[in-house]
Amino acid sequence: AVIGTGEYAYTPFRLALAWEERGYDVRFQSTTRSPILVGDAIVSRREFLDNYGDGI
Repeated sequence: AVIGTGEYAYTPFRLALAWEERGYDVRFQSTTRSPILVGDAIVSRREFLDNYGDGI
């Protein structure tokens, strides 16, 4: 699994894509620090502690 956080999700996404193109079974997940609601394309939600120390 490859996880991208906030605005830094693009590079991990490209890495996951490159691995998938080489035949690996890859799962990519992104996170956001913005509030998010389940619905439409958002099928699940999990909350984590603030790993950036911003108090968000």
